[in-house]
Amino acid sequence: MMKVLAQIESNTTEKQYEIRVGEDYRTYCTCPAWRFCKTDPKKCKHLDRFMCGDFDFVGITPVTRQSNDGFSLRAILLD
Repeated sequence: MMKVLAQIESNTTEKQYEIRVGEDYRTYCTCPAWRFCKTDPKKCKHLDRFMCGDFDFVGITPVTRQSNDGFSLRAILLD
């Protein structure tokens, strides 16, 4: 069963797409661009907006870990 993380509005149409996480812990988008993407892992502009945009966390409590080399990890909290 997949968990819906966010709904992202299209920039060009009135449609909304869902960002989901599967039991395999991969992220999915319901847009056609993601569905027909040939790269692994698949990507689309909606996933990019979700991962790098205004969404700091999903869930109740944000978890951020900063490493010594400047990278940080943002957690997605599931019920």
